[in-house]
Amino acid sequence: MVGLPLKALANGASLSSRIGFFVEIRPDNSIIIHVPKPEIGQGVHTSLPMLLAEELDADFESISVKQLPVRLVPRENGEGYRWLHGSQDVGGSTSISDMFNFLRQAGAEVRRRLVLVAANHWDVSPSDCRTEENFVIDVSGGRRLSYGELAAAAVTIPEPDTPTPLKNPNEFKIIGTSQKMKGVEQIVRGQMEYGIDAEIPGMLHAVILRAPSLSAKLVSFDASEALALPGVRHVVAVEGPEPMGDFAFTPIADGVAVVADSHWLALKGRERLKVKWTDSPMRDVSSKSLDEKIQAQMNEPGQTIRNDGNFDSAIDGADKIIEREYSLPFVSHATLEPQGCIAHVREDGCDIIVSTQDSSDCVFAAAKWTGFTPEQINVRVTRSGGGFGRRLDEDYVPEAVQVSKAIGGKPVHVLWTREDDMRNDFYRPLVKHKFRIGLGSKGDIIAWHHKLASTGRYFRRPGVPSENIYIPEMWLDDFPAQLVENMKLDYFFVETAVPTGPWRAPGHTANVLLCKAWWMKLLMK
Repeated sequence: MVGLPLKALANGASLSSRIGFFVEIRPDNSIIIHVPKPEIGQGVHTSLPMLLAEELDADFESISVKQLPVRLVPRENGEGYRWLHGSQDVGGSTSISDMFNFLRQAGAEVRRRLVLVAANHWDVSPSDCRTEENFVIDVSGGRRLSYGELAAAAVTIPEPDTPTPLKNPNEFKIIGTSQKMKGVEQIVRGQMEYGIDAEIPGMLHAVILRAPSLSAKLVSFDASEALALPGVRHVVAVEGPEPMGDFAFTPIADGVAVVADSHWLALKGRERLKVKWTDSPMRDVSSKSLDEKIQAQMNEPGQTIRNDGNFDSAIDGADKIIEREYSLPFVSHATLEPQGCIAHVREDGCDIIVSTQDSSDCVFAAAKWTGFTPEQINVRVTRSGGGFGRRLDEDYVPEAVQVSKAIGGKPVHVLWTREDDMRNDFYRPLVKHKFRIGLGSKGDIIAWHHKLASTGRYFRRPGVPSENIYIPEMWLDDFPAQLVENMKLDYFFVETAVPTGPWRAPGHTANVLLCKAWWMKLLMK
């Protein structure tokens, strides 16, 4: 017999068995799948368990889900860190493609171990066994053992030297089917824990009065009236970025945090603050001035990123020329759950509880502001009340870390109000399009020039050279690439202090108008 004899279960062994990183099988034959990716409403706590359950031949109804703890480990070459459990970030709508074979492999390996234990117990070949909905079945003898009975022994079986074979897609029973969303009952009953709900013993509550205008800096503050309120414990400064500086792992703005026994008391204390700020270097910037700046830039040569054929010659020979302009404003994410973070800076490490799309950046942000190594940062990820790209920028993590440090390492929950969230976002970039299109005698497109100006969401991203800022704004293969012989794309980067970032999944939502059907309708007018 390999591993723990099955009779040990009959003698009182009742603990759940964790097989590998992701699968926990209980003696009652129920299964817990620990999901590496954060759930932000996109359904990965249902879809990713389906991948693993498929190869495990599990009864999907018996499966419950837990968020896998964040774990980074040093790379073998000593340069930086890597995920221990596979990628634990979500962004760009790639969770399924990232994890498709990875989690299937994990499920197949657990199934292999369960089959080995059952085959050894029955003294048959593993090839004489099949699996079905949490059971291993002896094909010839008709005997059955539940995964719950086999799990404790399966834990002790070593990993194979080569990957366990995966199913052929025509054998799928779960992948490609409709399944009930995991956790929906807890959501409906109000039992699901979001970051806004999280609590830890001894936790205080904080809100922050942030700079009222972009890039303004804190000069001084008078907290006497706030501290006079019973239950208001501390008032501390929060350091933001330098004007026009890099926002990586820093708060968006300077601020003053009021820490109290409750969120309501913190809000009341914030109302009593008297704060002096510097003038903002953005004080003369407005929508009108930005538009004038963009128009001036677009009248000059831009960064040509695609140039097929000879646009100038083709447009000169066109029978008809169509010119259009389109503008799109800055747009906030407006997630249903505002931003927030619990931080507890201890003597030997830091604990973080947060709604996030990028748990690795939470680790690195906390490490930067505490001086601890990433191994000393513990991050617990809750379900998020929406992400849409906003929670890829964890400016609220260093805010909470700074406050916890400043009040002597006490645990604190920094929570934004809706007003805080709308005024302090990484907005979708402001964009302007200009098109000049030449049609031939038969109405066919013979020349296409697209100019795009934007405030660039890659601006201030570490390590991105200026010539690559266009990448998330203008895609080289957008319509009508390779359909028009003479095609030119020009990009114009517009510098501004307005923080920008990804917005609701697609890399270039501001280019949604580049739809073939839409343009065909326009050109036929």
